[in-house]
Amino acid sequence: MNSIVLLKFVPVDAREKSKGLILNPADGAALETALSLAGTEDIVCLLSMGPMCFKELMEEYQARSPKLRSFLISDSAIAGSDTAATSKVLAKAVQTIEKLQNISFDLIFAGRRSTDGETSQVPVETAARLGFPFISNVDGKSVREGEKELILSRQENNNTITYSIKLPAIISIMEYSYPLRPVSLKGMRVLKDNPVVILSLDALGISHSRDWGIQNSRTVVFRSEAISIERKKTHYYTNIDEAKARIEEAIRFALTEDGQNSERTKQEKIHYRTLENTELAKPSRIMVIGERGSDSTENLLRKAVELADICDSTVILLDKGTESTSDCVDTAKELIPHIRRLAPAVILAPADSPFKDLCGALAAILDCGLTADCTELLIDENGILTQIRPAAGDSMIASIHSKGPLPQMATVRSGFTQMEKEIEVYLAEMKVSSHFPRVTCFESTKESLTNGQSISDTAVVIAGGAGIENRVEFQKLATFAKFHGIAVAGSRVAVDRGLIPYSRQVGLTGRIIHPKLYIAVAVSGAVQHIVGIRNAKKVIAVNKDPQAAIFRYADEGIVADWREIFTDEHCQ
Repeated sequence: MNSIVLLKFVPVDAREKSKGLILNPADGAALETALSLAGTEDIVCLLSMGPMCFKELMEEYQARSPKLRSFLISDSAIAGSDTAATSKVLAKAVQTIEKLQNISFDLIFAGRRSTDGETSQVPVETAARLGFPFISNVDGKSVREGEKELILSRQENNNTITYSIKLPAIISIMEYSYPLRPVSLKGMRVLKDNPVVILSLDALGISHSRDWGIQNSRTVVFRSEAISIERKKTHYYTNIDEAKARIEEAIRFALTEDGQNSERTKQEKIHYRTLENTELAKPSRIMVIGERGSDSTENLLRKAVELADICDSTVILLDKGTESTSDCVDTAKELIPHIRRLAPAVILAPADSPFKDLCGALAAILDCGLTADCTELLIDENGILTQIRPAAGDSMIASIHSKGPLPQMATVRSGFTQMEKEIEVYLAEMKVSSHFPRVTCFESTKESLTNGQSISDTAVVIAGGAGIENRVEFQKLATFAKFHGIAVAGSRVAVDRGLIPYSRQVGLTGRIIHPKLYIAVAVSGAVQHIVGIRNAKKVIAVNKDPQAAIFRYADEGIVADWREIFTDEHCQ
């Protein structure tokens, strides 16, 4: 199986780029997955974009195996490319390398995200431009080769879903999948005879640089600022028995405050008007692509109505239905006629994996800008959408505008709007074909770690962080949560380690939640995590480090090893 691995080199510290560069961790997992699948005669090609100084970095990773060959796209004309422009160049490079090597690639691997920018849509946009099927967030250890297909698994909400995907294809790999092997002597010897190949735009057959790179980017960052959160005055507990009792008391109070084990008051009804039987009252349109009745879609519809009131627009829900077994690239192709008929100025979708993948494919086909994982949206009277999202390793907030062809597209994190009034939207239903042969779901296993309670709309959430080292330890928190009837979540580090599904990640790049009580267990307190819980009514933090940042934002702090608080007896 001949393959390509897309590599990105990122700053060691996104806030201080002078500290040097490392391989993006998820890309390292993708590389190891590719090598584990490669046969004796197979070739694995490394492909990256960047300045000529990246050549030495490429050599370091090519030396990991004699099967590896490296290609570096380096041209000043592509500096500053956004995800749309990057995917165009990568797709062209894949086709060029096939000609240079006189082979066809069966599979392209990528990391699921980049630590410096969360650029998770580059692989799917590249897939759409090449016409390949795509699956994201794959557990690399689950990937095995079938007959002209791959069998693989990924986590979706509380389930592990197993798919088959026809080749050629592109898949993105989770960080925790595989540790990367060290440099090998054979790899170093082969490197001498197979140096890194430098690809300029001329080498890719691109003659007009103005049509590529930053000149062809579909989004532009016009403002960035550091995240600022007000500190709290924390009350500390140091006695273990007192701390345990305080946690139990706080949980009981939160669960009974609005009635025993009550959830949030349900928001007012959304009224749907059938689009086919109604004249649209206003010419400008905001389209939401989602699933009617889902929490994330309804949350986004309410935000869309807020925006529509400002720019005198109409909101349309394009209901994709619950079909999840089709390839996002093929699904995007089916949606294109509906989008062109309705001609929306803005398209929004939940930032859940299936919709992020779908929107990436749509953006590539429509050749328009896409901003992923927005935490806030603003709009002016002329319908210009400001898309606000984390940047620079989640230490900054960037404000972004789309440029070029409409629509303006964004995927949006749930939980940042709590608008509760009745709203009315137009409904355009479509049936997505289930006859796509390229991607098939054939097994679903329910995640046993969690009790199924949503973290988005529940009274109490307990979350584990970097101080919890493995799934056995995390199971203690899950058992505690199940016993008390509360939801369990995790920090970004916990998700990256594979301790808990991505759907339960709290933070700027996860879920923004607003529980009555949030219990942070061994969570360091990175700013991006704090943004996700700043609407919590009360925060209790448990951490053995008295200087941990989480205590700056907690109402109550317990300075202790979490294992002393959540003992086996306490978690049963």
